[in-house]
Amino acid sequence: LRLAQLDARAGHVERALSRLARVATATLAVSHGKELDEGTAAGALTKALARGAAEESLGISMERVTIETDQLHGLITDNRDPIYGYEPLTGHNRNVTGPAFGLLDLDTRHERYTDNLNELKRRYPNCQIEDNIDLELAKIAPTRTARIQKLEALVQRFPNRDAIPEALLRLGMAYRDNSQPIKSSNAFVKLIRQHPESTWTTQAARLVPRGTWIKLSGSATTVRP
Repeated sequence: LRLAQLDARAGHVERALSRLARVATATLAVSHGKELDEGTAAGALTKALARGAAEESLGISMERVTIETDQLHGLITDNRDPIYGYEPLTGHNRNVTGPAFGLLDLDTRHERYTDNLNELKRRYPNCQIEDNIDLELAKIAPTRTARIQKLEALVQRFPNRDAIPEALLRLGMAYRDNSQPIKSSNAFVKLIRQHPESTWTTQAARLVPRGTWIKLSGSATTVRP
């Protein structure tokens, strides 16, 4: 996964996707208790991931690996811009007049993280990953009210973009924390019904009681972690 992230940041998107496919195959096999041919890269990775002791000693969260793999894969496959290509994402084609970085290069802990996100929006107006940039800006909003406003604007402006499932999850959580249970439920309903296979829907399942989850999903057989 880390190699895939490095490849993506360097603009080697095909190589990154290949690595992500192997990670996804391996983690899926581990979760289902299957064994793959050790002679393949995915098989060797499956065997390594299946070692519980190693996972614990390295502090590896299989759930975190799955989420990050899905996130990076979605960012790459859903966000090749018709004008800028992958430049807003990877910063690979460094433009001397623009920022020498892409979204994947940014560190949330950096003091200029907000400025860098806004610089990407200025450099690449209406780019394919603008919804993802706006999502990052919403995450770091200084107040809950500001976060809700940014998430609402994001969902309204980009209803069909790839950042929407996570935005709906975070919006539902923000409404809940802001004592707005009806709006919170509505956000979760929208997430469950419009994005049933999303990783973020799986996360939402853990935030609501089982009875409420069954009611929202409309099925008692819905997979719940």
